[in-house]
Amino acid sequence: MEKQLLELLNDRYGCDLDNATKVQIYECLMQLAKDKMTNLPKETPKKKLYYISAEFLIGKLLSN
Repeated sequence: MEKQLLELLNDRYGCDLDNATKVQIYECLMQLAKDKMTNLPKETPKKKLYYISAEFLIGKLLSN
């Protein structure tokens, strides 16, 4: 991942890790994370569970 970070820094900003600002490093790390996540297989669960909890109801809703 470090190699990919160095390549991205060089491509985007024309600098290496020693000369990059914290913002540049952060933006490149976020781009790498985004790229990694888009390549992950998407899981689609067959069932979903929804529930309503009474502890989140407010005021007059409790009297109904």
